[in-house]
Amino acid sequence: MDPALPISQIDHRLQSFVLRREHAPEAEVALGMDLLSRMMRYAIERTGYDSLQALSARLADRPWRRRIVAATLPARNARYWANYRAELVLDPRDHYRRLRIPILVLFGERDERLEVERHQAAYDSLARSGADLTLWVVPEASHGLMLGVNNSAGYPAGLHERLAHWVAQAAGVR
Repeated sequence: MDPALPISQIDHRLQSFVLRREHAPEAEVALGMDLLSRMMRYAIERTGYDSLQALSARLADRPWRRRIVAATLPARNARYWANYRAELVLDPRDHYRRLRIPILVLFGERDERLEVERHQAAYDSLARSGADLTLWVVPEASHGLMLGVNNSAGYPAGLHERLAHWVAQAAGVR
């Protein structure tokens, strides 16, 4: 399945990246992505629950399985599916457009969860449309804006001061 929704595409890429980083064979990555696709399909279209349940049960002993779905697949009518659907169809650009305050968006250059290049154009478009939007890409930083292997080097020097300065400027404080 090639999900059409932006959040679902991001989730597919993130989950496959995590499985590959953990050295899962490509066949296992494909099974994980199939499971994730079936979950998304059920959440969005409410179809295919039986095949999702069968695949989930078949993959129950895989070491990566709990990263994609909890130990027990939520029931067909569980509230989980409505919440998951809401997450999948969310387009944050709609929310940014409605804001009438300065917005600061931060990405780590080496973010493992978000693809900076993929989102850059969307943020540039929002800024051109009049949103008071500032986008910073923090060099060498991870998703948590930290440096080093496993974030061992902490935050980049001056990051907190730069953030404080931006907030003060956005608030009109001198």
